[in-house]
Parts: sequence; C-alpha cells; structure tokens
Amino acid sequence: MSKKQFFWNIFSFVAILALVVYVLQVRSDIEKIKGESAEWEGIAKSEQEVPDLNKRAESFLDDLTHGESKKYLTGLALDNYNAALKEEEEEHGEEFHNHNHIDTSEQDLEIIQTSTEKTDLEEAKSTILYKLEYTSPFDVEDAGLVDKRILTLSINIKWVKDDDEYKVERYEVTLLEDNLDQYLASLNGKDSENE
Repeated sequence: MSKKQFFWNIFSFVAILALVVYVLQVRSDIEKIKGESAEWEGIAKSEQEVPDLNKRAESFLDDLTHGESKKYLTGLALDNYNAALKEEEEEHGEEFHNHNHIDTSEQDLEIIQTSTEKTDLEEAKSTILYKLEYTSPFDVEDAGLVDKRILTLSINIKWVKDDDEYKVERYEVTLLEDNLDQYLASLNGKDSENE
C-alpha cells in the first residue's frame, strides 16, 4: 500500500466520521426543535383559553352573587363551600338545605373590568373589578327618596383544570369602596359643624 493510498484511506475515514457526527448532531437538533415546537404549541393553545376564562370568570361572579357557585368549585373552595353550607344547616335546620332562597331582585351587578392570565399550562388567575348596587325596597323615586347602596369590589380567582374544565380552586373578594362609609363620614362632618 502506498503512502498516497494510506493518506487517502485516513482522509476518507475522517471525512465519513465527521459526516456521521454532523448527521447525528443535526438529528439531535431536529428532535430538540420538535420538542420546543410542541411546547410552544401547548403554550399557545393554553393562552387561547384566556378569553373563555374571562367569560367563565364573569359567569362565576354572577352565579356567586346569586348563591349558585357550587358547580364552579373544586379543592379548597369546594371544601369551604360545603363547610359553610353545613354550618348554616346546623344553625337553621333542615329547611335551609334548599338554599336557593337568596333574593337578588334588589341587587344589580356591574362588571367594570375582567382580566385573566395563565400562570401555568393548566392554571390561571382572574381578577374582576365590579360594583354591586343594592336598591332599598323603601325607595320612593317620585318623592326623591332613593337609598342606593353601592359597593365597589374586586375578586381574585385561582383556576385549575379539573377533568378538562377550569374550576375555581380559591377566590378572595375585597371591598374597595362602600358609599355608606362616605355617607356616614358626611354625617359626621355635619354633626361636628352643628356643635
């Protein structure tokens, strides 16, 4: 075997080895890109759920104000609901069992803003800013007597996916403003002026 043939064989072997390493690297990169692509597709699909979660959050709030929120609850929120229901039943007896007695005819719900963000692929957080207006049954609009109580509140909702459906795991309502506080403060100001 001549020197020329020997170097040609070594060069061919190194070239084939380099080509094999390159092909394996490209395959590895392709698999990595496919994995990342699938992950991003999952995130994109998850983010597409946000508008539906906004609507679901508003429906939950509406049902919550009417005492019909159980179908949305899971985990800690459902445990708290059941515990409160049991406590009410023990306090008021069996007639309380049918708890659809909440009269909301004098209550108006106005949703000011709803925002939802995904915190994980199967979790989300919603925040709703809203007003509840309570009209007194003693109002006489013709006589100018209107006693309307307006509460401005926010609710923070933690959603988790439970059997392919988002449910409320936890929620917290915060009172931001109450016009009764303003009215009482104005009366205090008038009383101090009269003294």
